[in-house]
Amino acid sequence: MNKYYLEYKILNDRPGLLGDVASLIGMLKLNIQTISSIEGNKRGLLLNFNTMQQLESLYLALKEVQDLEVKIFREPQELDLLALKHGKRIQKTSENPPTFRFERKELDYLIDFLGGRLTKKSDIFVGFRGSPRVGKTETAIAASVHANKPWILISSTLLKKIVRTNLDNEILENGTILIIDAITTFYRSFPEHIEFVKNLLNKKIPRIVEHPDVLVRETNIKLSDFDLIIELNNDEDKENEEGEYIKGYGFYSFDIS
Repeated sequence: MNKYYLEYKILNDRPGLLGDVASLIGMLKLNIQTISSIEGNKRGLLLNFNTMQQLESLYLALKEVQDLEVKIFREPQELDLLALKHGKRIQKTSENPPTFRFERKELDYLIDFLGGRLTKKSDIFVGFRGSPRVGKTETAIAASVHANKPWILISSTLLKKIVRTNLDNEILENGTILIIDAITTFYRSFPEHIEFVKNLLNKKIPRIVEHPDVLVRETNIKLSDFDLIIELNNDEDKENEEGEYIKGYGFYSFDIS
């Protein structure tokens, strides 16, 4: 059977509303594969259907229900399935490049999302914003493992300072995800390492770069070159903690050892 995604907003949370919707779906011989509460006042449903006429009849019927408002009715997309699984929609804050914001308490959601993206494109280029000790490197590693991809730290201060100047060709050819900390590379390393990283950036290989704005500042890379940007913050009240660190203290004041 084919799949379709329905998401509606509850306008009047009266008793029996969900039951009425489920009964309507059953009368039209549609099957509910998955149902989930999304952000409290919405419901998401993954439906199985046989004909487009079933979907058209359902949509027209739901438009007449005054207690709800249909928000999404389409073939399921990646973000729809993640919303069903985690009960919340990812915050998308920009389109060029696509930028997604997460809070630290949503690490499981972020790992699921990023892991899925790492499997879709062999030379994916990801920027990862976030203040020190928020968990960027750990999340990048966990997402790589979730995607069943090998990974390697090119520059990092996760456990000890790492600044590589060479890699085996096998690593470059087997889809290993390269994790680069731009602050460590450009402000806490040496010319040979910086040149090595610049050469890696020109290759068609999967890369996750922490502090992408530093990379843009120090190279010819543009933000639009990234396939997506991840923003990871400690709490929902701070829109870009990394930017506050950069503006308030300067690069050399970062304590990420």
